[in-house]
Amino acid sequence: MEIHISREGNTPIYLQIKNQIKEKILEGELVNGFKLPPERKLAEQLHVHRNTVIKAYCELVRENLIFVSTAPRGYLVTYAIPGTTEKRQNKRAKQFTPFSYMVRDEYLQMDKLFGKLYQDSFTGNVIPLAVDIISPSVYPKEQLNAILTDLMNDKHCDLYGFCDPQGREELRASIVRLLAKRSIKATKGEIQIVSESYAAMDNLIKLFVSPGDTIIAEEPILVDTFHFFRLMGVNLVTVPMDKDGMRIDYLEGLIAKYHPKFIYTIPTFHFPSGITMSLKRRYELLDLSYKYNIPVIEEDCDSILRYEGAVIPCLKALDQREHVIYVNSFVATICPGVRVSYLVAPEKVVEKISRLVGLNEMFINSIGQYLVTEFLDRGFFGDHVSYLCRCFQQKRDLMCRELELRNESLRMEFDIPKGGTSIWCRLNQEVNQHELLKHAYQLGVIFTPGHLCFPYGNQGENQLRLCYGNASDEEIRLGVELFARAKELCKRGG
Repeated sequence: MEIHISREGNTPIYLQIKNQIKEKILEGELVNGFKLPPERKLAEQLHVHRNTVIKAYCELVRENLIFVSTAPRGYLVTYAIPGTTEKRQNKRAKQFTPFSYMVRDEYLQMDKLFGKLYQDSFTGNVIPLAVDIISPSVYPKEQLNAILTDLMNDKHCDLYGFCDPQGREELRASIVRLLAKRSIKATKGEIQIVSESYAAMDNLIKLFVSPGDTIIAEEPILVDTFHFFRLMGVNLVTVPMDKDGMRIDYLEGLIAKYHPKFIYTIPTFHFPSGITMSLKRRYELLDLSYKYNIPVIEEDCDSILRYEGAVIPCLKALDQREHVIYVNSFVATICPGVRVSYLVAPEKVVEKISRLVGLNEMFINSIGQYLVTEFLDRGFFGDHVSYLCRCFQQKRDLMCRELELRNESLRMEFDIPKGGTSIWCRLNQEVNQHELLKHAYQLGVIFTPGHLCFPYGNQGENQLRLCYGNASDEEIRLGVELFARAKELCKRGG
């Protein structure tokens, strides 16, 4: 069993061992019933301490990919790819709790670092290339101010009062018309207004997921999304991605193994990777959803920020059996302050969520709903999205040119994104990202280290994200220059 260890990166060695074994299991190289090498033997082979191997094996036990057997004694694989004949597991097998090797502290440290990057993106003390947010300079303040003035002067407008826990009927009607332009058929009764996309998922999890239940999601995954699921008591299982999106060849085996309550996906301009799931993959994902009767949560907040390429229908538009719960938001396309997002689901689901909203919040912010309704009905939304696409395309092109100009020192590859507001990059040499980020901070620029988006330590050591949505043109030019200097300092060990 060949395993390669890197002692220069940020991923702990035990997680490197665990993830390489996991990959061999998922790909079928290590079949159901295969006996792993004894702890001491593998430790000697890899030149690591025995406890490192024990921690790796404990993680695999926790994910139910291997189990501890007393006869035969050792660690055996307990994972069968669908369609293969499962070997009979030993009835005397037992599992243990790796209580002394829990890695929650590491997750919290990752969340702490991401929180610092997020907060520092607003201070003005550093050039903010770390967090995928939009600049206040592109908010449609003039239109919003005009709408707000009209609403305040309208004596028949109950701007400050209560509203339906499901959301204002007028807003839901406006969203129905907006969705029709995206080939999504929905009724007012199938739409629930929420304050943000996390609120949509929070309600769904409270209603349908019990502590310890599994949700499957793509990896890389944003730190705050991962942390959100973990705090909700969800067992989050991740699926790797390639250029066409979620690896469906991995997905079916994980479904059969973990019986998830939901599959969570961002198929268009996935964040943080920027990958768009191909049309073929979308149909394959829906087929698996139908086959195993598992609903899909589709988050689709950035799909309209497209600068080039053909539009691929969202999963909700392709869904024929009401398996897709669609989540979208106006936070990134109008402004965060409106605090209005929404989900589309079968009416029975929406009825339950509305009751939950009524219990937890009574209703969603009235003023924001009035603003968004008018913004849509007055025809401002389409023009504003066109403006955002022109603006962010120019920023994307500028950042790509600056990165290419410094490619000799950066030695970095990236795919030019067709939408969204960030670029996922791959370094062509091993770099200690803690050191790289430290030098970048000292020079006055920040970025998102890739390992933050791989919370289980699968990869990400030589990957990173650069965001341009919250930076001016001058900040992009200077930011890339400073980042290149930080890279040079890191290479020289300075």
